[in-house]
Amino acid sequence: MSNKAVNVGVGIPCLLVGGTEIQTLNLVRSLILDDYQVNVICYFEYDPLMVIQFENLGATVTLLKWDRAIGALSFIRSLASKLREYNFDIFHVQYVAPGALPIVSARLARIKKVLATVHQPKTASHGRFSGLILNVASFACTTFLSVSLSTEKSWFGDSHLFSLKKSYTKAPKHCTIYNSLDTEQIDFQLSQLHVASPSKKIRIGTVCRLNYVKGVDVLIHAFSLLRKESSANMELLIYGEGEDENRLRNLVQELALTEDVQFLGKLPPLEVVPNTSNLDIVVVPSRFEAFGLYAAEAMYVGKPVIASDSFGLAEVITHGETGLLFPVGNSQLLMENMLLLIQDSDLRMKLARAAKESIKSRFDFEDYHKSIGKLYSLMSNSS
Repeated sequence: MSNKAVNVGVGIPCLLVGGTEIQTLNLVRSLILDDYQVNVICYFEYDPLMVIQFENLGATVTLLKWDRAIGALSFIRSLASKLREYNFDIFHVQYVAPGALPIVSARLARIKKVLATVHQPKTASHGRFSGLILNVASFACTTFLSVSLSTEKSWFGDSHLFSLKKSYTKAPKHCTIYNSLDTEQIDFQLSQLHVASPSKKIRIGTVCRLNYVKGVDVLIHAFSLLRKESSANMELLIYGEGEDENRLRNLVQELALTEDVQFLGKLPPLEVVPNTSNLDIVVVPSRFEAFGLYAAEAMYVGKPVIASDSFGLAEVITHGETGLLFPVGNSQLLMENMLLLIQDSDLRMKLARAAKESIKSRFDFEDYHKSIGKLYSLMSNSS
């Protein structure tokens, strides 16, 4: 059967600006390049600019605009009814809240091939039964994907990196296909930038949603410690918005850092690379991170990155070779890493060069495209 005759649905809770949406864009782009018909089903919130990005790829986008307060049974029945209308051959669930409910809906709609991608590692915050629920849900799927080996292992107890070199007779029940970057697009963006005048300040920065998980408070505390250890002319630039913004602004005031810390708001997707290119040091202080897409992006832009050693970040970065890692939540060791890079410009350049090469060789979109193509071919050709 030609891929043009295969109708694929991709279910996602929201279409805002974040790592899950970027990974979903890569998924949809891969499928459309392979001539699948793709309809993205968004259950809840959406950003019109993100919707346009999916449509520009050639996907149909269906916005259900449901309220988050919808009950589980109503969600399952309503989504199952919608899925029957579209008659999908394959339904790909982005497994974030509401978790397993879309998988149940797909099975009720009698979709033969269902797969899911989990975008968060299992942590204590998920509760006692989350692992059991996901594992049960995986039996209802043809295959269950993770975005990093550590994320897969946190849910299933073991992990397997899907390989282009291995011959599979059928799709694995669960495996990892790493997130990817469109390095050609980043190269193009960088080529269009005007060479900025060198700044007299060392610019340390991060781009993320401002919530507890992203650990920006850890970075602010570390920057406060750095101010006491170094007389260097430096500033901290924070790009993003979120529910913790007021708390973080108050923390900056309490630590008397208002002259040195700037909150610069959320960046549109096309502004991430240009603004990252103006930073001297990038910090990703997340309390947990399934993959660490922004860390990988900053590394490919050619920036030295310091990140927490949380789950996927420790797979993206090799400490001392392609970046620096510090224990989750440890402001003191984060400060020491920042101080090391401030004092050693040669190390900054060495890490930046190695980081760019590493990302190109391990996480380029072309390899991701081939892996998704191989996996979908295994599913499409199975009974």
